[in-house]
This record gives sequence, structure tokens and C-alpha cells, in this order.
Amino acid sequence: MVCRIPNIPRLIRFIVTSLILWSLVITDSYPATPEKATEVVEEVIHTVNHMLYNNFPKAEIYAGIEEMFINMADTQYIGQVALGRQWLEISEQRRNLFLKIFQRYLAEKYSIYFPRFIGADYEVIRARTTRNDQTYEIVTTMYLPHEPPFPVYWDLVSIDGEPRIRNITVDDLNLLVLERKVIGALLEQSGGNLEELMRKLKFRYQ
Repeated sequence: MVCRIPNIPRLIRFIVTSLILWSLVITDSYPATPEKATEVVEEVIHTVNHMLYNNFPKAEIYAGIEEMFINMADTQYIGQVALGRQWLEISEQRRNLFLKIFQRYLAEKYSIYFPRFIGADYEVIRARTTRNDQTYEIVTTMYLPHEPPFPVYWDLVSIDGEPRIRNITVDDLNLLVLERKVIGALLEQSGGNLEELMRKLKFRYQ
């Protein structure tokens, strides 16, 4: 029986490469941190203020806010909560179509409220982990001209190590609760027909 002696340099390179790849996998699986969650919140505030202060065209504001929802929010979770039980009854293809329309609807809807924040300043009051190192609460105080300061509560979740916004509460207005009520009412008006609901969402703010 012949025992082959392995090529040592090649074997070492293989082991080192495997260890590096494994370390990357482990690193990517780590949850986000309150500091990273705070950075997401601050980026959202700065981006919105930049678009409003520089008087971006309405279409660009819509596109910018929609991109923020896609990249910085857990829109699948928000859409699932908003649609309720029917989410479980539809195919993945129809879910994706609904989410695409729902994201645009959110961008158009909330861009109406954002001009209120022109000239606003803010302060991060609290940033903490809320559950199993996977969810975070960021509390900011907003300072608007000619208005008393008020708190804004941001709830985020760690997805693949990146913090994503799941809920925002301002002036006792809870995004998840509000959208569940609105989408539920529109779905009822549509007779439970998802295609009709999506048609309503497409043209709701046009």
C-alpha cells in the first residue's frame, strides 16, 4: 500500500483559506448593534432633510424614500403585518408584486408628512437592545421650528447582521398599527380581492 505525502504548502493554503472563509461566515452572522441601528436612523433623518432642504422634485423624493424603505426597512415584515391573514394564502410571486406596490405607496404617503420636518434638528436620547440582541429601540427627540420638542421611537431588527426599521412611532402614530388598519379597510372595500387592493394602492396618492 502506497501512502502519498500531501503537498504541504498547498495543504496549508487550503486550511488558511478555509479558516478565513469560515470567519467571514461567522462574522456575517453576528447581529447588529445599537450603534449600527442608530447610524441607520441618523442616515434616514439626514437623507430626508437633504432632499427637502434642497427642494428635490417630487418624483425624486418619492424614489429616494422608496429606496430607503427597500434598503433600510424590513418592508416584507411591514407588508405582511399590513396584509394580515391573506399574506399566508397567496403565492410568493403575488407577495413580491404586492410588496413592490406597497413600498411605492409608503413612499408616496409618507413624503406628504415629511415637509413638516424641514429645518428640524434631532437628538438621540436612547439606543438599546430590546430582545435577544436582535431588536433595537432608538429614541430621538425632534426639534422643529415653532413646535415643542417631541419623541420619535424607532424599532429595528437585525437581518443578516444589518439593522432594518420595522416600526416608527411619532405623535402616538404607530406605522404598523396604522397600515394594518388602512390596508385592512381597503381590502374590505375591494371585497377581499388582492388585485383590486393593489390597484387602489397604485393610485391612492396620485
